[in-house]
Amino acid sequence: MSLLKNFSLVSGATLLSRVLGLVRDILFFATFGTSLIGEAFLLAFTIPNLFRRMLGEGTLSSAFIPVFANLQKPDSTVSEWKLLNQVVSRLFLFLGVLSALVALFSLASYQFNFFQTPKWHEAISLNGITFFYVIFICASAILVGALNVKKSFLAGAFSPVILNVFMILALFYVGIANRFDFSVCATILSFSVVLAGILQLFLPWYELHKRFHWKWNFNFSRSAELSEVGSLFWVGAFGAAIGQINILVSRMLAYLLDDQGAVSYLYMSARLVELPLGVFAIALSTILFPRMSSSLGKGDIKGYKSSFFRGLRMITMLTIPSAIGLFLVGDLVIKTLFEWKEFGGENVSMASEVLAIVAWT
Repeated sequence: MSLLKNFSLVSGATLLSRVLGLVRDILFFATFGTSLIGEAFLLAFTIPNLFRRMLGEGTLSSAFIPVFANLQKPDSTVSEWKLLNQVVSRLFLFLGVLSALVALFSLASYQFNFFQTPKWHEAISLNGITFFYVIFICASAILVGALNVKKSFLAGAFSPVILNVFMILALFYVGIANRFDFSVCATILSFSVVLAGILQLFLPWYELHKRFHWKWNFNFSRSAELSEVGSLFWVGAFGAAIGQINILVSRMLAYLLDDQGAVSYLYMSARLVELPLGVFAIALSTILFPRMSSSLGKGDIKGYKSSFFRGLRMITMLTIPSAIGLFLVGDLVIKTLFEWKEFGGENVSMASEVLAIVAWT
């Protein structure tokens, strides 16, 4: 399938995901507004997303794809599926233990009242649930990376759709159709995230097994290819961690402020900026990165440069006009989309000021 066709497929699926994500956010702010519980959920959900971008869709996936792509060569003597099982096995073990520890800490903080302020108590409690999402989404991202190398993009493109659908259904049930207490709403929403993660893992798992005859087994053996993935991961981990930790620290500092709503405004602004970025830039990188890795593995520097600069031109043509548009009419966008139920006119004014700054980041 050509670059344009793959780009159209992934862009279409990503556009659907972003539209559903927008619906999800509209329902979220209509349900929670800038309430304490709503902000606690946003902060709690930030932490598993940090691990997702570090150990799933971000650094680890970027390290895994080029090594996995090199194993596609006809003269390769190492099984590509062995490497996949080695990586996923270690992910399951590490994240399973880490998630259990986070859940125990959350339970202990509730029982022994580690945090005196209610806002931190709520955030820690919700994080104890949402953190389990990390296990499934990180493993799913590695499987999707393998599918992308095989030029199969559908499962990965529609994976975010699943999360948005589950959260929309949960928000509609708890916040719109049935009016529950904010705390109950946030708890149900947290469990919907974990359930979505299970299905997000199942789809690429099933496709790899059905189409490419991958057989899963726990494999904790070592290999030169696994060491190469580890080396590439640690090279990129520091830079990626800075960006993700910056997001987490920004939201935690906003959460510390006495003025309620700071986390909500930061989150909303980031989501609106990511809407055009996610549809085009991320879709394009999904297609180009396996192609660039393959070119580099074959020593085709000319093909590598051609793919890189072609993608850079397309991204620049799309993102700069988007930033200008959000800066100029951001207040109208927020008013049109989010001024509903719990999210009022004063919230629109504050969120617009934050968006005008975030649009250029």
